Amino acid sequence: MRLQQRIPAESAQDEKNGLNPGATAAGVESRLRGAAAVCRCHYYQVVDSTNERLKEMAENGAAAGTVVLADCQSRGKGRDGREFFSPAGTGAYISVLLRPFRGPAPLITVAAAVAVSQAIEEVCSLETRIKWVNDIFRGDKKVCGILAESSLYHETEDLDYVVLGVGVNISPPPAGFPAELSGIAGYLYDLAPAWDVRSALTAEILNKFFAAYANLEERAYMAEYRRRSNLLGRGVLCLEGGRSYPARALAINDDGELIVSLEDGTRKALSSGEVRVRPLAAANEILCDIKEVKP
Repeated sequence: MRLQQRIPAESAQDEKNGLNPGATAAGVESRLRGAAAVCRCHYYQVVDSTNERLKEMAENGAAAGTVVLADCQSRGKGRDGREFFSPAGTGAYISVLLRPFRGPAPLITVAAAVAVSQAIEEVCSLETRIKWVNDIFRGDKKVCGILAESSLYHETEDLDYVVLGVGVNISPPPAGFPAELSGIAGYLYDLAPAWDVRSALTAEILNKFFAAYANLEERAYMAEYRRRSNLLGRGVLCLEGGRSYPARALAINDDGELIVSLEDGTRKALSSGEVRVRPLAAANEILCDIKEVKP
């Protein structure tokens, strides 16, 4: 897909709209290359949600490649209506506008997950894993969430644009995570890094994502997505449509669906929902059951 060329924004208009066109936006844009070089970054110290702010801009005609960055989100958005905890000074909160969108929408978060994991490895020299479909883990803690939201043309109901949101926990919040996240959420660095890691990491995420997005339907990123998965071969608990059931994660197909084996040996392709890693003992029970099923 060919993106529109970047059009410089008026600094006075940015200030009027509450934007801070400061070092963060400049630091990101100066590091962009290739397909990502068309991105125009808008930096806010505080927003309710980078996704919500960018959707407002999209409805007012913002161009493809428009990016919203924030130091803090007061109501960061997660999956299924959950809030993404986004305190000031500790994370990278990014939303990017993709329009007009062409391609399989479910693959957006797949390509984004690979881009984030690769960028963290390159910029921070840290290994991370992808938990299907849109979470990035360091060890057993979630350090990044990804959320894609789409909008349709009212007249035709065709896809108009997609807003892709990425939130990365870079260092620990000064007051810690809320109790409900303390055993789940993690971060990349134990102490806040002394250099401008947020701008460097944000730029590299955009660089790697747009390189994949330019050829989204070719699915070249799928091999890396599978290689970086932290689920394949493990016992999982599938949460779908208000019910849960045990299974074992077997594979990820080229459409980004998770292939699981159920307790009775049947296989199922999951295109949405949530999965959790099961305790080792329970997972071994499923493995034994699967081995006993005859072809």
